Amino acid sequence: MGNEGLIEAARRGDREAFGGLVEAHQDRLFRSACCLTRSAADAEDLAQETFVRAYRGLGRFRGDCAFYTWLFGILLNVYRRWARQQRRQRRLSAEGSEAAGAAASPGRRAAAAEELARALRVVDALPGRLREVMVLRHVEAMSYEEIARAVGCRPGTVRSRLHRARALLAVRWRQGRGGELTRPSGQGEMVT
Repeated sequence: MGNEGLIEAARRGDREAFGGLVEAHQDRLFRSACCLTRSAADAEDLAQETFVRAYRGLGRFRGDCAFYTWLFGILLNVYRRWARQQRRQRRLSAEGSEAAGAAASPGRRAAAAEELARALRVVDALPGRLREVMVLRHVEAMSYEEIARAVGCRPGTVRSRLHRARALLAVRWRQGRGGELTRPSGQGEMVT
């Protein structure tokens, strides 16, 4: 049974059909959640919460986009709430969870591992909405239209966010260090 058949059966209350939808999309959704959270445990929690919300809201799926696009939109809402909670927790704890954000171990790593850690720090430093579109475009290989539906904006906004994200990544990569992103000279506010 295809996605459409599973969706219709799940709408009628067939839990096995919804289980088929979960099975069809869980790996991809988990991978996306990992890219957003940088934590397998957190990604698992977010993916599970996404499926719970999708099950409860299945009647609101109109079919005007791919099921995964709709599902990813739910994941983004769950992720944004999670990210706000994480920021609040870091503010409440002065020493915070800096250890969780450390990218390199004290020991020597191979050059490839160091470059990967550096790349992840640079991507992690992107503002949330810019990081979201980067993940959707470059990890999920979604079209601009699919991304627009998933994040609730226009395709032109997606293009703009991707352009800004790439510009920030290039600046940050050239700077060659982790931490806060700095604004390229001559540009105004970059977060949408």
